[in-house]
Formats: sequence, structure tokens, C-alpha cells
Amino acid sequence: MAAPIFSSTVLSDIGNGLGYIYITKPIASSGSPAADEIVTVLDNTADGVRKAKLYGVQASSLAVNRVSTGIYTIDAPTGVGSITSITSAFGVNLINTGSPISYTGATTAADLAQDIVDAVNSYSNGIPDEEFTAVRIDDVVYFFGSTNSTKQNGTITITSTGFLTYTENQELSGGSVNDFSFDEAHGYQFFLDADYASGSCCSGAGTATVADISKAIEITSYMVNIGLQSAIPTLEEQMADDSIVYDRRGALSFIKLTGEGGSDDDLSTIICQNPTDGDRIVLYSSTNTITVMDGVSNIILKTSTYDVITASIIELVFNASNNVWYELNRSNQVIGSTADFRAGGYGIFALEDFNTAAVATSGTINFEPGVSEKYQKLTGSSTLVGNLTYGFAGTPLDGDEFWLEYDASVTIGAFALSIFGITLTAEQALNGGLIFYARYLNGSWYPQVFPNLNDGNTYTFQAATEFYKDASVTAVKVEDTLKTEVLIIDVSFDTNRTGDYKVKLPYACTINEINAWATDTIEATDDADLNFKDASLSSMGSGSFIAGDTIGTGIGTITPSSNNIFAADEILTITTTKTTKGGNAKCSIKITKS
Repeated sequence: MAAPIFSSTVLSDIGNGLGYIYITKPIASSGSPAADEIVTVLDNTADGVRKAKLYGVQASSLAVNRVSTGIYTIDAPTGVGSITSITSAFGVNLINTGSPISYTGATTAADLAQDIVDAVNSYSNGIPDEEFTAVRIDDVVYFFGSTNSTKQNGTITITSTGFLTYTENQELSGGSVNDFSFDEAHGYQFFLDADYASGSCCSGAGTATVADISKAIEITSYMVNIGLQSAIPTLEEQMADDSIVYDRRGALSFIKLTGEGGSDDDLSTIICQNPTDGDRIVLYSSTNTITVMDGVSNIILKTSTYDVITASIIELVFNASNNVWYELNRSNQVIGSTADFRAGGYGIFALEDFNTAAVATSGTINFEPGVSEKYQKLTGSSTLVGNLTYGFAGTPLDGDEFWLEYDASVTIGAFALSIFGITLTAEQALNGGLIFYARYLNGSWYPQVFPNLNDGNTYTFQAATEFYKDASVTAVKVEDTLKTEVLIIDVSFDTNRTGDYKVKLPYACTINEINAWATDTIEATDDADLNFKDASLSSMGSGSFIAGDTIGTGIGTITPSSNNIFAADEILTITTTKTTKGGNAKCSIKITKS
């Protein structure tokens, strides 16, 4: 195609009544077509334009640079061998024949398919129009050709040394070559001579003739619509003076950039012939690093300059009101820096990260939002030689927050340890096992402290006494061992010492078991009796020493099942009786607090 000619009159000259519209065969080359390539000539009138537009529908491309696709299923090998070549229908090799793909009978079909994909994708034959790529799903390999050639269409042949079979589900097909909006094989091109004296677009200055197309200007891009059944137009543009100039072929175009002189380059200006508000272009380069410049000329990016290289693209949209191209997307999208967000009032951290430090012995250590790591951990142990404070610095924003894991032990002595404004007691500082959290809202930091129950830490949470309210731990909440007590009560069977022995129980309880042992010899004439009674003097059980029992002899275990429950401050009564006086004993009474 000829280089685009910029004129404010070309579009307005279409249908102005002067000269002719020429419809030609698809020459797809620079310069003007020869007279014998003219298909038809129409008057440059409204009726002629309408007829030309019908030819424009016929001229549109069936397919613009479509990629051929082939599908092959790989079977699991049945023995040892190798794939020595993979060739296209035109004899182009898809892999490096100097590095065959080895397999054994233990190689799975999926693994061999992946080996094929890796070999194809890592190989370049140095001919851009005959390069291939591949991907796989399980044991099925999908081969893809280039957008610039039809040579990939046809059967792919996989040659091996044996023990390998495969199925051609679909040979490479569908590849097409067409760089222009019109169909290069079956379409038309369009030219206008509105009585031009030369190719300088001065309508009415000369006289157009039916057979002379030499002064005409191409208007194909106005007459042929690019349908979505085709690919997006791809243009190759060589840069000059940090700029590109391209011919608009549709609302969206892919533009492959090459730097001036084939070197890395900067792009600051984009010029399009007759652009439309909202036009979009996708820029990329497989040859050079092209740095798209922000704000130098008519390109405005979201954040900063952007390098367009083989692995990245950038999409721009045109704003006609001020002739500026604005960034719409980039492949490695940047959503903004921490500074951008913080400048906008958002509490975003630069280091959404973790930091560990040994606990200090004195001083002030501050954490700055947006600079310091959000999660801090204090470890180790120390003895304070001065007051120690962990606090905040900088200019906080609403939503800023810090976490501090206190996996440390500090002996404070005469000094103070403060974390996020919370002063620890000596016991808390020594025990460790705490997590501190602070969030900044409405001009203030709001700190909280939580127990750390992580058993993997050096210092796990230990409840200090200040965490318990008075009388908050009741007998009901503790295990039976802690609720159980034994009352030891001395009783006698001597003269003037038998009768009721009283014990006031200061708490509610249940008597579960009673034992008694002689502490000197029981007088030998008759037995000595014991009776244990509740607050209403009802018996819960009784027992006797046999006449003549010696020291250490017991009455056996009594297990009360009734009249054995007491309220706080009720009286337990033990009644001793013996006809012939003499002897002493010790009672062991097991109780469970209620």
C-alpha cells in the first residue's frame, strides 16, 4: 500500500460530483494500478458512491491473517525410542532434529505430549512465517502456525524410531494471509480522482479521465468495512522521530512497532489518518524495546513510561476532543503505587509483610505506616535498664493498622514496658504470649490486646492473676481434684468426753466418704459407736469400734447416699457413745465442694 496521504478534502471529495471512482483488482502494492487492472469506473456522484459501497461489501476480506490449527492425540509408547522429527506438509521442521525426543515404555501419553510441546515451543527455524507453537490438554497436542503464512496448512508428520503411534484428529487447517481490509485474493481496491491535477488532493484543479488513474488517491479504507468474522487488522510500523504514522483501517488495530533504524526507541507521538473518537490501538514489538513516553506529546499513561517488549502489550484509546491517546490497559497492569493510594487517603502499606526483632532493653521504637512492615514480632528475653516503648511514627491515615506478636519475656524491674499505648504488668511482660493490634481511625490509634494460643511459640499465653475477677473461679468450674477436701476430726470415748462433736462447714458441699481409726486402745468391756448426722441431725451413716480395738484399727469405709448434702455454714454432727468409757479416735471425712 502507498503511504497514507493526509488531506482534509479526501473524504469530503467522495461524491462531490467531480471526476470518477475507480474500482480495481486487488493489487496490494504501492503506487497506482495500471489501466488494465481497473474493474469498473463510476461517476463520483451520490449514486456512484452507493454503487461503490456495494462493491465494498464484496471486497471485504473473508479472513485476515488467521492461524492454522492442528489436533493430534499421542498414544503411550510401548517401548524405548525417540521422535526424530516433526514436519509440516511443506517440509518445515517443528523441532530441533539434533535433539530427538526420547521415550520409554514407562512414558505416559500425557508426559510425551508435554515433551512434544516443550520441543516445539523451544525451537526456532529462523523463518518468522514458518514458526509453530503448541499446547496440550492431557494426551492431545494442539499445533498452531503463524498469522503470516498459509504454509502451515496440511498434515503434520511425526517420525519416530518405533513403538509410538498417534492419531491425526485434525490436520493443520484454517491458516490464511491477508494484511489488508480488502480480500487480497477475491476483493477490490478503490481510488478517487475528483478532477485532481496531481496526487496532491486539489479537487477541481484538473480533469479526470476514465482510463487515467495516475492522479487518483486510494480510498479503500473508506469503502470497505472490516467484519468481526475476520481478525483485527495488524499493521507493521517503522518509527521515526519518536513517532508513528499509520493508516486507520478500523476502530481497533494491532500495531507491531519497530524502532528507528531497527534499534530500541521511545514513542511519544501517534498520528492516525482520519481517526474516530474512541479508536483503540494495541501496541507491541517482537524486535525492539519501545518505551512509550507519558505526557511528552499526545500520549497519556496511567502512571509512568511503559516498555513494550516481546512479552508485553499496551492498549490506548483516542480522545478526539484534544487529539490525545490515553492508556486503557497494559498486560502487566500497574494499579498504582503505595504513594498514589496514600496520597488519595487510603491506608495502603508498602510492606504488607512480616518483620521479626529481638525485644529491646530500653528506648522508644516506632512503626511508620506505609514504611514499616505491617506485622511485627518480638522475640527473645531481656531485663529492662530503662523504660521501653513500642509506638507509632509518621502521618497515619484512616485504615492504617499494625499487628505485634509479643513472643518474648521481659523482666521490667523498676521500669515500664508499653506496647501501642498499653502498659504491661510485671507478670504480663514476663509471661509473654500476647498479640497487640492497633488501627488508626478519626485521628486516633485504637489498640487492643489478645492472648496468643499458638503452641508453636516460645512463650504461649499464661493467664496472669489480674485477668481473674474476685470470686470468678467457682468450685463448679474446677476439676474434682481441686474441689475435694478431707476434714480430720478428733473424737473420744473417755469419761465425760462422749456426746456430740460439732463442725461448722463454711461452704456448700457433699460428704462422699467417711473413715475412722483408733488413736489409742478402745476399752475392752463393750463396743464404741460413731454416728454422723446432717444439719437436721438425721444420720447419713454410722460405724463401731470393737471392744479392745488397738491403735490404727478402723471402722471400715462409710459411703453416705442420703442426708450428706450441706449448705454453707451448716453444722456437721458426730455423736460418740460407749457404755464403759475409754478410748479415742480420729475421723477422716472426704467432701466435695459444691
